[in-house]
Amino acid sequence: MFYLFILFAISSQFNTLLRVSVDSQSMSAAPFAWGFALVAVCLYFFGAKKKNYMDIQTLSFLLIFFVVVLWFPFSMQSVFTEYIIRFLQFLSAFAVYVYSRNNFFLNYPKETIIKYFLILQLPSILFGLMEVVYILSDSELLLSLLYDIRQVTSGRPGVIYMKSIVFHFLEHSMSVSYILMLISIMIVWFSCKYQENNSTSILKELRYKSGLSGFSFFLISTFLFILFHRSGTFTVILAGSVFFAILNAGIRSKFYLLILSLPILYFLLNTPLIAVKVDQLMMGQMMANDFYRLSSVLSSLGNLLQYPFGIGPGSFSAEYFSGIIHFLDYFNLNSTFGDLVYSNADIISKNPANEVNTTRATSQTLYLGLVSELGVVFILFLFVFHKNIFLKRFSMIKFAEVAIILNLCLGYPMAYPQLWIALGLIHAAYNQNKT
Repeated sequence: MFYLFILFAISSQFNTLLRVSVDSQSMSAAPFAWGFALVAVCLYFFGAKKKNYMDIQTLSFLLIFFVVVLWFPFSMQSVFTEYIIRFLQFLSAFAVYVYSRNNFFLNYPKETIIKYFLILQLPSILFGLMEVVYILSDSELLLSLLYDIRQVTSGRPGVIYMKSIVFHFLEHSMSVSYILMLISIMIVWFSCKYQENNSTSILKELRYKSGLSGFSFFLISTFLFILFHRSGTFTVILAGSVFFAILNAGIRSKFYLLILSLPILYFLLNTPLIAVKVDQLMMGQMMANDFYRLSSVLSSLGNLLQYPFGIGPGSFSAEYFSGIIHFLDYFNLNSTFGDLVYSNADIISKNPANEVNTTRATSQTLYLGLVSELGVVFILFLFVFHKNIFLKRFSMIKFAEVAIILNLCLGYPMAYPQLWIALGLIHAAYNQNKT
């Protein structure tokens, strides 16, 4: 199991080494890290004499997976190729979640497991630190090195010119999940440490043995990634999570969160790309690529209103354009959003009425896209799967899960393993700490 863990931990940071062309105009990544997780889950299931108890969250995930498998034959809107993609996405997400939820089936203390996992993430963490240095120095030599590395690991090296933290993802908005995974692991690691010693504090860890400890290296690196990431998605997630935390935290925690968040949000909102977006929104305009992302939300809600029990697994692409029309018609918003819809080339290219050069629509909002496909059944799953944020008192672990939920709502490829790793560790930590 330990060798599978090493392979999983290393490959989980390179989501785009395998690239497939879905149609003539787009390229998708085919992550393979979940394969090692699936092998480990199967080995445990068939080989372990004593099985772990299946909790309600894991059971709900398994049941929704079977819903996806069994619903397709009864859904006329589903497209078979899209259904296969959705099936593999659910299989990968479920395998990774179960794998990390059970501490990767390793008989080590969780603190030790997390330490090894972080050490195995050094290729991406060091690459991210190089990106930070490049943003600050504008070094042509460093730019060339980063470009060459990304040409091998991502296939889209030009994204490095955005001067954002991208790691090895196709675009910088996708790397949000990696940063959230690091944040979650830091919180779970510190939570385990605190359970062992109530006098433990972040400041003590930072000055451990009068120098930089392993914890402080990864913590400071993660903080730098937060500061120098440039996607609007990340800013919205951070702002939404901080708002939730301030509402739910105690008076002392509210004060600390507010003081900590203000300089970070100020720094992010004053980066050139995000500042342009904010200025356009203040003037009543919206950038085309941002509206295209919003269109997935409109489509999902429109389909849910039209079909409360879902349009069927694997049908989002086929019903994407009609979902937008359902939304506009239901709320009588054609005069408000109609021009934006019909003037956006990305949206119009997904209109089935265009018999020539019709392109495939991909959900930019994972959870909302699945809500449109599975309807109220998936909404019930969300309440069960994320029950801890409703039942548990406020904690930093809860803060991390809220940030992950926002990321899953605003855009996250389901087959990517990062957030399922984080959720598995977080949900296991809830049970361990009883917080």
